[in-house]
Amino acid sequence: MNQPRPTSAKVLILIVVTLLVTACGGSTAATPAPAEPLPRDVLLGLLLSYTGPIGRMETPADTLSQELVAHGTTQAFSLTGGNPPCPGWVNTTPDYIFQLATSVPTLNLTFEVSNNVSLILVGSRSNEIYCTDAPQDALTSRPNLAIEQPALGMYAVFVGRGNLASENRGTLTVAGQ
Repeated sequence: MNQPRPTSAKVLILIVVTLLVTACGGSTAATPAPAEPLPRDVLLGLLLSYTGPIGRMETPADTLSQELVAHGTTQAFSLTGGNPPCPGWVNTTPDYIFQLATSVPTLNLTFEVSNNVSLILVGSRSNEIYCTDAPQDALTSRPNLAIEQPALGMYAVFVGRGNLASENRGTLTVAGQ
């Protein structure tokens, strides 16, 4: 009896979900602690699945601003296994990708929206995941991540919305300090 073969998109989603379950990290400190590194092939798959605009920070004074719509349907908490909690509902592909091409002491990400959301950041060179977490930076209308001494390279941003009732439109700002 022939069984249907899974599509490559389904396989990629399963890989991403499995890795995020074990890899998403954060802490209650001002600068979140990264989780375990992602395997490079999975990280490459995440970056290759993205089809939107790609930002580039070329000088420490650069600021990136991107309008985004948070409409994910995968519970971030379940992706991390609750250890640590990454709140919100996220897409399985990045909401935005940017390249950090210059050294900055601190990389700041903020998403401003009228409803409550969270942020998850995945670094390509460091293979680390950062997320806003409870109780300090749970779901809020202005989640912020501050990453000290970030590695140069590509970063994927996931925005987690607070509920499935509506999409959340807002502005993501990425700046060096």
